[in-house]
Amino acid sequence: LNSSSNGTTTAKSFIFNGKSRYNFRDREYSFANLLYQNDHLSGYRSQVSETLGYGKRVIDQPKLFLDLEAGGGARQSQPRTGPGFNEVIGRVFGHLQWQVGPYSVLSQRLILESGRSNTQTQSITSLKSKIDGNLAMKLSYTVKHNTIVPVGSVKTETVANVALVMDF
Repeated sequence: LNSSSNGTTTAKSFIFNGKSRYNFRDREYSFANLLYQNDHLSGYRSQVSETLGYGKRVIDQPKLFLDLEAGGGARQSQPRTGPGFNEVIGRVFGHLQWQVGPYSVLSQRLILESGRSNTQTQSITSLKSKIDGNLAMKLSYTVKHNTIVPVGSVKTETVANVALVMDF
């Protein structure tokens, strides 16, 4: 994401999230998650977290599901000012998805990563609607909060997003 006003960058963010999961029972699985964040507003040049854990689909209906996960790992943080630091973290994740109509899906994701130096929470609410064939439109609203940030940085940021999505 990139935002500018009068030729000046006001916000810039790059996020990569990769996840692998191994189903060992019908509704239970283990996961490995890698999250890289480079966020202009958060006060950190970069934050990388690696976590392993257990997940379970606690609701499994034809048009509604809820996955809950818990695990632990490590996070490396590089503030814009001052030295970087590493810490052990716990991770909790929830994903609720509801097919509200034949062409629309409502989704809510909640992520919490907590360590000794900082707790980061992120809420992502989205609505995806099919336009034609594999083409869809997705509206999303993200709220991200860090409990401790470098001086001069914001603790809470919000992003509203409209995107075209190609499903395969």
